[in-house]
Order: sequence, then structure tokens, then C-alpha cells
Amino acid sequence: MRAIDFHVHLPTPDWIDGSMAGYVEAAEAYFRSSVERQSLGELAAKYLALDVRAVLLAWDAETATGRPRVPNETVATAVAEHPDAFTGIGSVDPHKNSAVDEVARIAELGLRGVKFHPSLQAFAPDDERYWPVFQACERHGLLALFHTGTSGIGARQPGGQGIRLDYAHPLKLDPVAAAFPDLTVVAAHFGWPTQPLQFTNPHERMLLRRRVALVIEIVKQCSRRVSA
Repeated sequence: MRAIDFHVHLPTPDWIDGSMAGYVEAAEAYFRSSVERQSLGELAAKYLALDVRAVLLAWDAETATGRPRVPNETVATAVAEHPDAFTGIGSVDPHKNSAVDEVARIAELGLRGVKFHPSLQAFAPDDERYWPVFQACERHGLLALFHTGTSGIGARQPGGQGIRLDYAHPLKLDPVAAAFPDLTVVAAHFGWPTQPLQFTNPHERMLLRRRVALVIEIVKQCSRRVSA
């Protein structure tokens, strides 16, 4: 295996035309590319040809967006059918009373973590009302993957389509990492770049993930911290 693509949303109609209904057009304009709809079989074939493993993400932002979820079972089935191509991460809507139980269900399904999108799910990770969900992730040995930083969803739209970027500020993960030291916290997209670096030192299980190369100064900072 040459690499792991750690952040793969499903290219299927249930996510693109269901969960993302009304958001796709703005995202396509922001990223200057069109969304390609594919079956999971087609996606698996592409990753196998590349010798790359894809980490598929479920999705549940029903409370905040009013749009349907991509069930954790969908991702678990894809992983079971294509075990050489896929690993899976589940999703819970932190506003739902069933959120803690759903974390347990994600563990039962054999998925490896839980994806949170604070901006689209409209919640602040440092709000202790949601901490039982993170506690459940820690208890079941599941990593917590958080979208951080800006978002192509809602970009350049009036009011950003109501999507608040402050919820996804990486410093909102600092209290979570401090309160749950055995929880692996992953800050996707690297957020506001210099600020996640401020709290990766005190938090051993705080990880950063970014798809594109960092600016030279940030790379130098990372190198110094890794070698220290």
C-alpha cells in the first residue's frame, strides 16, 4: 500500500444529492471542479489500481441541515465488500439523544472512528453538553476526526448559507484533548495553520491532517517540533 487517503466522502447520490443537496453547487464553484458521482464499486477499483486505501466517512448533520444522513451501516457494508480498498469512519449527530448509543453502534460495526463537522452540524466542540459523545469515543477506542478551518460548503454564498466557521476553529479542540487524554483527536485540513501547532505539543494524541503542502514556514515549525 503506497498511501492512505484519510478523508473520503462518498461520491454516491445519497451523500451528494441527499446530504449535500443545495450545497454542492457552491462547493463546485469554490473548488473549481465538478463532483463526479460514482458507485462504491467504481471507487474501490480506482483506489485498488492506485494501491491506496481510502478511509470512507459516514455523515449525520440532520438536526442542523434538515438533510438526510449517510448511515454508518452504509460505510460498514462498503468496507465489508471491499476490505482491501476501504476503511471506515462513522458519524453521529451530536444534537441527537441517541448520539452516545450511536457511538457504541459504530464500534460494533467495526468502524475506526467518528467524523464531526462542527460547522455543518452547528455545534461547538468545547461546549461540555456534547462531551458525553467524546467520552463514548474514548471508551470505545474510536478516534475523533474533526473538520477544522474554513469550508467550501457555503463559500461565497449569502451568509455562507448559515454555516458558521467559528465552530470549526481548531482551538475549540484544546479543551476536548485536555479532558480526554486517551482520545485520539484528528484536526482535518489543519485549520488555521499556526494555531493547531500551539497545542500539539501538550497533547500527545492530537494529530493534524492536511491534503496539500504547507507553506515553508509551517513545515519548518513542524520539523522543529518533531525533532525536538
